[in-house]
Amino acid sequence: MRKILFVIASAFLLVSCGGNGSKKNEEPQDIKIKPVSEKVQGPLGEYFEVVSKDYKVKKDYSYEVSIEFKRIAEGLPEPWTKGMEVGTDDGQLEAKFTYEFQDADGSVIAKTTGDCFDDMKAICALSVGESTTILVNIYDDGFNASAAQFKVGSLLEYHAPKPEESSASASSSESRSDEDLDEAIETSKKAAKAAGAMIEVLDALN
Repeated sequence: MRKILFVIASAFLLVSCGGNGSKKNEEPQDIKIKPVSEKVQGPLGEYFEVVSKDYKVKKDYSYEVSIEFKRIAEGLPEPWTKGMEVGTDDGQLEAKFTYEFQDADGSVIAKTTGDCFDDMKAICALSVGESTTILVNIYDDGFNASAAQFKVGSLLEYHAPKPEESSASASSSESRSDEDLDEAIETSKKAAKAAGAMIEVLDALN
């Protein structure tokens, strides 16, 4: 009887250990990635760089990683001028970072583009030497635990004011000029009429 109980207990322990092992295998694996280079490719590379360190990728609804950027020079590429805002409205400069994730051999496994303009506004507001982080959501299905490194690129687009607004402004100015001219002519006519009446009065007196 004791032998039977011992066999049953041993079997129970083996099943329990095997079950725990399966659960451990199902737990998400920690993924750490590092930049291939501090250099940012593209038009923003002269102004910002990636802080070189290991970054931990987290898994929520999607993979996500917080990447730190540092400003290395003042300003932004042309046609940016002091006071110009960063955004997507007319007269604003739209700036984005792009991300390419690679395995240890350098093969590309996933790509994504930053889509948070508040993050870009915060980065562009940095002074030289200051740094901040951007939360990057990776929705590309190709991303997996083989990720080991990444590259950062950049995009820049200027949203020029619409021509219609300039035309409307010009038309408005022309309209105001025409009104001013008409008013001046009418005033001249009234002045001439008054002068004529005065001359007639003087002639009558003589």
